[in-house]
Amino acid sequence: MTDLNTTEDLAIDSGAYQLGQNAFRSFALAGERYLVAGMKRTNTDEERFANFFGDLDTGQQDLLRSYFKRQAQLDLAQRAKVLGELVDLKISDRLTTSITSAPLMKSPSVMASIRGISPALRSLHLRRASPTVTALSSGNNRLILRLERIKVEESQDDYYIWPFGTYNKTDEVTLGVLTIDESGWVKQHSHNLGSISEGNQKTFSDKRLCSFDLREGGEATWPKVYSATVYAIERDDGGYNDFLQKAARYAKEKVTEELISRGIIAAGAWLGITIPPIVASFIANYVKGFFDSLIDWLASLFTNEDDVLGQHVRTASIHSYTGNWVSSGSRQSASWNWVYAGEGGRWSTRMHWLLENSTQPES
Repeated sequence: MTDLNTTEDLAIDSGAYQLGQNAFRSFALAGERYLVAGMKRTNTDEERFANFFGDLDTGQQDLLRSYFKRQAQLDLAQRAKVLGELVDLKISDRLTTSITSAPLMKSPSVMASIRGISPALRSLHLRRASPTVTALSSGNNRLILRLERIKVEESQDDYYIWPFGTYNKTDEVTLGVLTIDESGWVKQHSHNLGSISEGNQKTFSDKRLCSFDLREGGEATWPKVYSATVYAIERDDGGYNDFLQKAARYAKEKVTEELISRGIIAAGAWLGITIPPIVASFIANYVKGFFDSLIDWLASLFTNEDDVLGQHVRTASIHSYTGNWVSSGSRQSASWNWVYAGEGGRWSTRMHWLLENSTQPES
């Protein structure tokens, strides 16, 4: 077998990231229009927000109604802090990427990003999805992100009582995982790893955070690029992961309906074509920009003790069903260490990718 597969932390594309941040601002404006003014125009962020909102439970819906009512009453300067240049949009302006991103097109970094992916997007018009390969007899069919260990180096949830000292040095550890596969599908997963006291760690022999089906998209185009964003969340009683999971559906609709050429979407269903690496990187940065903004917003929205300590993004570039990792010469990649430090806490983790031939479904 040839050692061709590679993995690395996501290379930042500032233009795509800015567009993702802007997509969140459009999400915030769509929420106001839908919940305050009852607007739900077809094929706009208003309609996507309505679908997102309908998936929430009653308590979360009440929370959003209250928030967006307050947002609608902000003065112009305050609204500009939330909505940026979208504050200048008229009520008649539809919330689609072509309209909401127009002010950003003056940015050199955004223009460079768009120019970079345009040839690859045009090439997708000429391709059709090949049949998915289902046979397991030849090579690998799953890519898995596995957690080896997690250590609470400094508890986020402790508190100090003078003169007695520090108490409750135990964190409730949750990892949220946001994935993007070779066709641009966005998914979200959550793993509650239980209570870990400061200075202690948990180790795992086969803790699977997410997996991808390598056989989707057929064999016509290589490499296939995948990404996983892992968020460290302390507690999660307040619903961060629930919101992230439902927001992932919003992001998926946004990506498939507006970012990727409509030439590879039929009857609203994704055809499963493998997207070029440059487009995969663009989408990963776009989604990162959207979710980074979303998480900051949730921190101010929720009144609970949940805290996000941070996030990291890892990509995997797979060049064949039979290749090994360049970093290890085997089906298991070299491991890497990530540290999550924020909100007064510090956790360290160790992870790796694994390629295997498996009958287990994608997760």
